[in-house]
Amino acid sequence: MKRTGIHWYCTDCEPKLANLLYLPSLTTSLDSLTKDIREMRAENREIREDNLKMLESTTKFREQAATLTGVADDMPLLRQMTAKIDKQLEDTKAQNARYERSCNVILHKLEEEGRTASVVYDICNDLEISTDNVAKVTRLGRRNMDLPKDKNVRPTKITFTNPQTRNDFLHAYYLYDDKLGTFATPDLSKEEQHREYLLRSLRNKLKSENKSVKYQVRNGLLMGKEPDSTWQIIEIEEGQLTKIDKELKTRRDS
Repeated sequence: MKRTGIHWYCTDCEPKLANLLYLPSLTTSLDSLTKDIREMRAENREIREDNLKMLESTTKFREQAATLTGVADDMPLLRQMTAKIDKQLEDTKAQNARYERSCNVILHKLEEEGRTASVVYDICNDLEISTDNVAKVTRLGRRNMDLPKDKNVRPTKITFTNPQTRNDFLHAYYLYDDKLGTFATPDLSKEEQHREYLLRSLRNKLKSENKSVKYQVRNGLLMGKEPDSTWQIIEIEEGQLTKIDKELKTRRDS
């Protein structure tokens, strides 16, 4: 049975034993203080680690900033190099496109009956052009079934394996007696087509002014032939085609 108010010391001795009596609470306070110090040390360690990380981040940022500053100083040179590379790429693409077109022939008004490729092979055999040099035969555009059959004819593109065979075909086809209303032209870009159009307009103008001279447009050149002479290239004055172009635009707008 637990009794309260009973001590192993008398009340007269209690003041002398005060320090001993409160020693457990002091020990508890000391343990709490030790724990607080340990926690403070851990927090200080975390703060130091955070400061180190921040210092590392600041150092990296400064290094990156220095690099970016160097790049910024070199930006004009980089822009020039980029522009030069872009121009080289565009020139290469344009050169490749010109070479591809230099292997092509556009055959106009070839009726769409049966297999077009077979008809083209027959023409090549007539012209003594090896069909082994024909890489591909295709019709350009979509066929409009609402048009009459005689007007519903798409151009045929013949792709040869090399430009020389293309040139041989064009020359032989020009002399071909069995064209049946068809004609062949080189595969031209839009700019070249427009120049060809201006050259033909200039040819027609010269024909009306000089009826004794024959004129033709061949491979982007204006040719002329006087009686009892051979074909000659006609030099076009600077700005002459531009003048023709302006005249044609004025006629269209009026």
